[in-house]
Amino acid sequence: MIMENKTREVVHIAGLGQELFYLLLVTGIYEVILLLVEVVLLPMRKECMELGGTCQPPGQIDPDVQEENTRVKELVRTRATYQDALVVENFAKMYGNFTAVADVSFGVHHGECFGLLGVNGAGKTTTFRMLTGDERKTSGNAYISGSNLANSGREFYSRIGYCPQFDGIIGVLSGLEMVSLFARLRGVKQVKKECAEWMDRVGLSDSKDVQCRNYSGGMKRRLSAAMALVGDPDIVLLDEPTSGVDPVSRREFWKIIMATKASGRAIILTSHSMDEIEACCSRLGIMVNGRLQCLGGVQYLKSKFAQGFTLSITLTQEALTLNEEIDGLNLEILEKFDPCMLKDRHATALEYHIQNATLLWDVLFGKMEEVKVKYEKLIAEYSITETTLEQVFITLARMQRPGRDVAPSV
Repeated sequence: MIMENKTREVVHIAGLGQELFYLLLVTGIYEVILLLVEVVLLPMRKECMELGGTCQPPGQIDPDVQEENTRVKELVRTRATYQDALVVENFAKMYGNFTAVADVSFGVHHGECFGLLGVNGAGKTTTFRMLTGDERKTSGNAYISGSNLANSGREFYSRIGYCPQFDGIIGVLSGLEMVSLFARLRGVKQVKKECAEWMDRVGLSDSKDVQCRNYSGGMKRRLSAAMALVGDPDIVLLDEPTSGVDPVSRREFWKIIMATKASGRAIILTSHSMDEIEACCSRLGIMVNGRLQCLGGVQYLKSKFAQGFTLSITLTQEALTLNEEIDGLNLEILEKFDPCMLKDRHATALEYHIQNATLLWDVLFGKMEEVKVKYEKLIAEYSITETTLEQVFITLARMQRPGRDVAPSV
């Protein structure tokens, strides 16, 4: 009797059987969901991405970007990727539901410096990190001289020189030792001679035996560039190589880039300096929200996204006391170049935005010469400039969605 009573007490504990039943039921449901996600949904998503599922609708893709996509696909289809120094096909990177890079395709020609621009968070550095193996790509492939990232990663990486956005140096080693380390990794035969040459080219020969941790920020950037270029890799990736570098050293580095191009090697350069991009790059692409938004030569993009002209007038010292005459000059310019707006006005300077981008240069200067003759007491000199690369960049950068400048956690 005592055992029966104890048994009944155990069996009739309130809620135990019910909770065990729900626990088993929920476990089964979640296992089914997990199998569906891993076996069905993820493969479908990957296939969609490889087929261009994450791309913009066809009507929103820039024609030049679409033309480059078609060219890359044809190179891959005909196994002619060797015609370019680097071919990137449908590169994509996702962190959960966040798309950092989406279906980026482009080719870099032999002996070309290709500029890759974009605001922080646009996907430039992520693209570089996928090319160098620092990040695993979600989909896509890349090709260098017959080797590809998917099937022969080790050979692919051996052909790349990389200057990262943040210096990857060992502080206890000297600058010469760091460059020598990378030279040996690349199989350079005359290590001492070539390393000494590169230290001299980047302006660090006087401090080559100083420990890297004692270098200034600009010196570290120059050292990182030398580490990327030593050993003559087939393609060099330079991620903001001159940030923190003084103007004189920056221009010396531009000469190094031009010499590297002349030797037949290809370079991909990212920079926030539009002067640097114009000086070094023959072609460039601008990334927005993880995608290439435009592609082409510097002058071509200036013409394509032209926003008119900038007219700058320097006034004479005599004009400081002739306010009424300056107002008349202002009205004259606004009427002659309509639509036109006064952007800035100082004591001895006026700056206008001429919004009609179709005006010919001879018409612009002809009208301005008439104004100068009429107001010769006021105008000391003037200049008319076309749309700058910086203005093109700012126009496209406005399309960047907010919040992408924060790197997602992995």
